[in-house]
Amino acid sequence: MSTLRAILEMQGCLDTAVVVTQDPRVMEIVDAFLPDSSANSQWYQEIEAFMFRPGGDSGGEGDGPRTTADPVNALQDFQEGVVSGGPPPTPLEASRLIYGIGAVIHLTRTVQIASMPFSDPSADERGQSLLADVFALTGGQAFEQRAQFFSVDNIDVIAELFASQFNSWKDWIPVSQQLVTLGVLTQNAADIPLCNACVITYDGIQSVVVDSVLSSNQVSLNALKAVVDPRNWHDDDPSFFCAMQYEGLRTDGWRRVLETVGFCSYPTAISPRLVTMLKFFKTTVNPNGPGRYEARLDYELNDPFTTPPSDGKITVDHGFINMWTGDNGDPNQPPVYVRTRKVCHIDGLRPYTMKRFVCLSGYAFIVANMLFGSALNPDPNAVAWADSPNEQPSDLDEQPPGGSGAQAPPSDNSVASTAISMVAKCVEELTVKQFDLADKWMSGQLTVAELAQHSAEVGARIASEPWKFIQAITQPKGGGK
Repeated sequence: MSTLRAILEMQGCLDTAVVVTQDPRVMEIVDAFLPDSSANSQWYQEIEAFMFRPGGDSGGEGDGPRTTADPVNALQDFQEGVVSGGPPPTPLEASRLIYGIGAVIHLTRTVQIASMPFSDPSADERGQSLLADVFALTGGQAFEQRAQFFSVDNIDVIAELFASQFNSWKDWIPVSQQLVTLGVLTQNAADIPLCNACVITYDGIQSVVVDSVLSSNQVSLNALKAVVDPRNWHDDDPSFFCAMQYEGLRTDGWRRVLETVGFCSYPTAISPRLVTMLKFFKTTVNPNGPGRYEARLDYELNDPFTTPPSDGKITVDHGFINMWTGDNGDPNQPPVYVRTRKVCHIDGLRPYTMKRFVCLSGYAFIVANMLFGSALNPDPNAVAWADSPNEQPSDLDEQPPGGSGAQAPPSDNSVASTAISMVAKCVEELTVKQFDLADKWMSGQLTVAELAQHSAEVGARIASEPWKFIQAITQPKGGGK
């Protein structure tokens, strides 16, 4: 069983409810948790059909693509995966799973109709028992201790919190903090921001972009650098990164790695993988004196893009992980600050479905999901940040721009040139309330104070961008500019 698939099915319950009921009340609630979901229904079926083969070779019941989602089945999958020896959920997995559980409980307690394809999982003994098991695990407790933490009364308190106070994605931050107090989430899980993805056009291809801004008061820059190399990603998060095979140094100074991702707990006969050749480049910026140390990891599709070894399913894969020290300027001491970007296109999925896949899988939150934890408990065999100066290029026939043996300059993917254009394009993907913000911007009426007031909706994206962007949107545009 797979924790990732349990998360997919739990949040997929919202899509199933829309498809089966066609009830406007259901659609309104589902869109409050997953904006635009009702207008892009059947995304759950689409991901299942994309990631699971019909009639998988193992013959296990439920191994093929599922067409409808059920919360009790998702809880059981999660529980059985841990009981059978699987790892406990990561903070990101716990956060996404509890978000889905809360949304489902809110929906079933708010809209009680005969056509609802599933019932409140907290309303019967079987569901309560499974919830107790899940809450113990997502709260960081051992599975064997579940009975000590969650009685029927406690389950009802948690369910009532979801029903009365968890009304949309905007309520997640205060609700998640209450869940920490109740023991349902760890603080690390509650601190992970929600995935706020949008669709842009990148090199002429509709792609999903996700930005994140993160920090840790426990991890130093050098500790994070020690695990961030893409060759470590499989060891950092083996549930989704099935393999990261190093393919050597390019003549332009970039390195190549063959990335294999998917539902790794299932054999390939049941769940196929996405296989992509990437290139990556590491840059270190150290001050001559006291100041801010920085490290940057940029990655792109390897060029030329050949199949095989890539399978051709991912046709855009672009991003960066930028890391820097705190005010103390000491790379050996916390805190560390991180900005990430992930841009990807997956052939065979609609744009909205790509958004759901990227967010559900944790593809876009690589640092929050695995790197901070790995930095606190590093693998002694992890590939270090510094590479051997004696390594020779493995592709002598591959010529970089500028001639044979020319060293490519460090990537500028992380600078304002891409940040501003991508954030501007994301405006068209914002919710109805956020369109008010865009209208004020276009009319030149948006002030810095109003921008701060809207931070709950767009702060995670805009606050992460350069100060010039904030300055620009407060200036009157005029003339239709």
